[in-house]
Amino acid sequence: MAVANKLATGSQLAIHFTKRALNGWMNMARPIFESSLAVEGLCFMGEDAVEGIAAVREKRSPKFPSASS
Repeated sequence: MAVANKLATGSQLAIHFTKRALNGWMNMARPIFESSLAVEGLCFMGEDAVEGIAAVREKRSPKFPSASS
């Protein structure tokens, strides 16, 4: 809690502009992040995901279908 208190009593103007700068970066990256998340989600529905889960359950190395083509 001591660190949080020290930060809270810092320069409010510096804190404001730091938050503003970080929010700018986050807003620019949002479309890329959302696209990446969507593509990653699609991968969880494929044959590789099924094989990965089966390999973990059976305590063996996976043999991913996409790696054989």
